[in-house]
Formats: sequence, structure tokens, C-alpha cells
Amino acid sequence: MVEFAKDVDAINKLFQVTAPMQKLVEEVDDTMMLAGSEAYAAALAFYTALKAAIEAGETGLKYVYDDMSVRFPGRGAKKTEQASGNNAK
Repeated sequence: MVEFAKDVDAINKLFQVTAPMQKLVEEVDDTMMLAGSEAYAAALAFYTALKAAIEAGETGLKYVYDDMSVRFPGRGAKKTEQASGNNAK
């Protein structure tokens, strides 16, 4: 019974240490998620502006656009439409 009491006491002491740590880890995870979301939104806005500039004739930016296009592959709607259009012929 003495060992059981020691184990319970150890668990209670460890819980007092780990509970605040878990809260901190959750808050850091939330912050990382928010920062990542904001960074993605900014990168997507830049990519969209870059695409518009290229469509307007700014050819000097094409290499940057091509490099970024790997990160923004699109949703595939155009490919699906093209595939169904090709089947109709």
C-alpha cells in the first residue's frame, strides 16, 4: 500500500508540472497555425498579383511566377473542364 501511495503522489506532482506545459504547447501550436495562415495568405496575394502582372505583359517576372506556381498548383477545375471538352469532340 505504501508503494501505491508513492505512485499516486508522484502522479499528482507530475500533473502539476505537465498541465501548465500542455497549455503552453497548445498556445504555441495555435500561434504557429495563425502565423502560417497569415504567411500563406500573404504569399497567395503576392502570387495572384504576380499572375496579373504577367497577364498584363510583364515578362520579366515569369521566372518568379514559375517558381511559385509549384506552391500554388490550383484546384484542377480547368483540367477537368478541358478533359470533358476533349471527350465531347
